[in-house]
Amino acid sequence: MIMRGLTSTGDWLFGNGLQSYLTGEAAIEANIKTRVLSWIGDCYFDMFTGVDWKNRLDVGQQENLEQEVAQVILQSYGVTGINSIGFNFSGQTRLESITASITTIYSPSSTITIPNQAVGQ
Repeated sequence: MIMRGLTSTGDWLFGNGLQSYLTGEAAIEANIKTRVLSWIGDCYFDMFTGVDWKNRLDVGQQENLEQEVAQVILQSYGVTGINSIGFNFSGQTRLESITASITTIYSPSSTITIPNQAVGQ
């Protein structure tokens, strides 16, 4: 798998030729971050990709959010399983970050952290 790299704010990297691209485990992790931070309906060529953040950030939706994020991760290319997944909430409903330990086609255990860059803002 080859994927364009991401900046610290989640944008695609440009301007460095082939050095702007990731392969292997790093590409899988960048793909997962992109898919989880995507809002359903924002990707013009696949309107059903991403998480329904608009409805999942409402009161009483924490369990549904956790299930939906796990499903998006499992459906990502190269992911064969989730070993564990944790959601860090501040207060009762504000999502701070997501940390997942996953099994991929390249590694039996890889940890990915998705900070709250654009979720709910």
